[in-house]
Amino acid sequence: MKKFHNRFLIAMLAAMFAVSHFWGAVLALSGSPAQSAEAIRASLVKAQLSLTSDSNASAFLVQDAEAVYQTELSDRIAAIHPDAHQRILPAFASLSESVA
Repeated sequence: MKKFHNRFLIAMLAAMFAVSHFWGAVLALSGSPAQSAEAIRASLVKAQLSLTSDSNASAFLVQDAEAVYQTELSDRIAAIHPDAHQRILPAFASLSESVA
């Protein structure tokens, strides 16, 4: 069980780091991407907090964060820094796998 939590935390921190790495670039683009990044961060934190009590809620929150990234930020981040975009996608996949 502890190994599961550690894998989840590492994957979540990697995703949060990747998203927050572009916080400045996102803020420079407009207010909307910043709000999207904040929504992703908030969903991932809530997923972490609900992991021990409700894994289904955690899974939903991770999916929600990934959906926000895919629909609102992925194109811009891929254009600004394609390598980071390629690191974010597997981080979300790892998060989803860890929660499932």
